Amino acid sequence: MAIAFVLDQLAQSYLEQFPAFPGIASSFAANAIQQFPIDPQHTLKELLQGIIDAQGQQDVLVDTHGVPGSYANMSLQMKVHGRSQRHCNKDSLSVLMAFHELDAQIAAAGSNLGNLPSFIQQQRSSLAYLINQWDENADDYPSEPQGHIDRWQGDLASYLFQSAGNPQQRLVWTREVTSRIDRVRARNIALHFTSCNLGADRIVLQYFFRFFGARSVSGLDVRSFFAGPLLRPASRNVASGAVQHLAAQSDVATFGNEPDRVLVRTVYQGNTPRVRMVADSFAAVATWTRTHLSAESTYSTGDIYLHFLQTDPPAYPLDQNYRSHVITVQPAASAVP
Repeated sequence: MAIAFVLDQLAQSYLEQFPAFPGIASSFAANAIQQFPIDPQHTLKELLQGIIDAQGQQDVLVDTHGVPGSYANMSLQMKVHGRSQRHCNKDSLSVLMAFHELDAQIAAAGSNLGNLPSFIQQQRSSLAYLINQWDENADDYPSEPQGHIDRWQGDLASYLFQSAGNPQQRLVWTREVTSRIDRVRARNIALHFTSCNLGADRIVLQYFFRFFGARSVSGLDVRSFFAGPLLRPASRNVASGAVQHLAAQSDVATFGNEPDRVLVRTVYQGNTPRVRMVADSFAAVATWTRTHLSAESTYSTGDIYLHFLQTDPPAYPLDQNYRSHVITVQPAASAVP
């Protein structure tokens, strides 16, 4: 069984029609994905809580957009917290993990904090590429352990929330996220992102893998789209005349033979696909859905929604070419530099 946190309205409609995502983990392949629509204000904090609340579900699909940028630091269009402007990427996840790990060290140390400054120095070294961005006086740290701890946690929280709130509020907001990490890790989930290009850099996926403590994390290394409703109106699009007309145009993929043809034309205007589907009959479309979208498809007639990758030709979930663009990180490959 799997759950899906879905931002895109077209993705919501697609999963209502085809509640399966074959080609990822087996639990996503059956027609049993339970969908939870989310809005653009949904943050990492709410995602973590949603995973915790979904009792009995071990696998999670997250549909949210990728933030354009370099592949070396791809981001989800999901902020870490409602008061933060930081999106979920390897930098913000690294800071959250450092904060969480230090809290665990503090709890384990009890009143004996003497060794924590050296632990903090190790964290600061691993985050050196970020320290220079947020602290011009990074070398001016208190020598006393508690002061050292307070300064470093304040720096971490300030990176996440910048000038929002006061220092104490920033600590509280940071822990609103990190306090949920262990409970999510205990779920041992498989996690898949439909976000465009998130899998283009395996290192980025490794940070998500480590943060969520998942048994696997996967993402797509190309752009991903949902489209629909198609075949509307049926009188114009489900007819042999419509098939013959579209077949004469460019960028058309033809599936099957007369009288059971399905044609799909996909044209990109900038980063936006324009899709048209026509067919000889609804029976032909139903067969096509079981071959390309979901083996357990129950589609029979009416409007249809599609999910595909920006490849040439477009790749659909059951296509082998789709599977080749699903990049998965598992324990053997999970080491983070």
